[in-house]
Amino acid sequence: MVNIQFGIFPITEDWPNGADMARVYNEIVAEAKMAESVGFDSCLITEHHQQADGYFPNPLMVSAGVARETTTLKVGSCVALAPLYNPIRLTEDAALLDVISGGRLILGLGASYVSEDLAAFGVDVTQRGPLMEDTVRFLTEAWTKDNLDFDGEVFHFQNMRVTPKPVQQPRPPVWLGAWTPQGLRRAGRLGDAWVTDVINTLGTFKMSHFMIGPTELRILLAIGSLVLLVHPMASLFGREYRLFDVGGAVGICGMVATLARAVTTNTRALYRAEPLPGLCPSRRVSR
Repeated sequence: MVNIQFGIFPITEDWPNGADMARVYNEIVAEAKMAESVGFDSCLITEHHQQADGYFPNPLMVSAGVARETTTLKVGSCVALAPLYNPIRLTEDAALLDVISGGRLILGLGASYVSEDLAAFGVDVTQRGPLMEDTVRFLTEAWTKDNLDFDGEVFHFQNMRVTPKPVQQPRPPVWLGAWTPQGLRRAGRLGDAWVTDVINTLGTFKMSHFMIGPTELRILLAIGSLVLLVHPMASLFGREYRLFDVGGAVGICGMVATLARAVTTNTRALYRAEPLPGLCPSRRVSR
């Protein structure tokens, strides 16, 4: 029997010029509280930089604010851009968010695909893969070990102790973004889940020849744009992992597409009937 979970993926910008980002944050919190009250299970935040619309650059900080206003909702990133972070700092900050939230962190990481994101931090686009791989390997080890010696392709650390340790044992789940066969292999080797945009990866699906086992499904609704994220269990390169798809009108199969249409219809009705107090017209779901 398929276990279906629903979450939200809030809009984190104020188009076109980021005029009122305080309102955007307050609306994210209001949306998260409402989502929790009606049974949604997660609220995940993304990351971009150098955007004229004020796009929030720090998903963990936003998620900490959401965590303080909720009690059961899973919080975290979808995705934080791993190559932009010092892995020690990211490991510490993510663990602290798990502590603040009482063990509700989901850490989604991506290699970044927007040139402005990478340029702002002086990151060479050809190093995205090694930087992400080292970061994922380091944080998953550092969360569970003390006095860690780490010898990666880019980063090398000796006798590292990361504190605090996460609340979740043995560690919080780590979901990895991927749009390419190489990224899929990385997600299969290192991640607990795969975060992807199905619109951009239909070719990748065909090349990968992996099998999806529909034992768990999570759909995240992007409030405003109604992007759907689908999260079934799957097996990739012989490893069990969870698939986390992002798609608008495209579904992996007929069952998912039908479900997505039903969820979209119901969510539109919900937001037409009960708009959040103070929700600006540009962010309401239209008819």
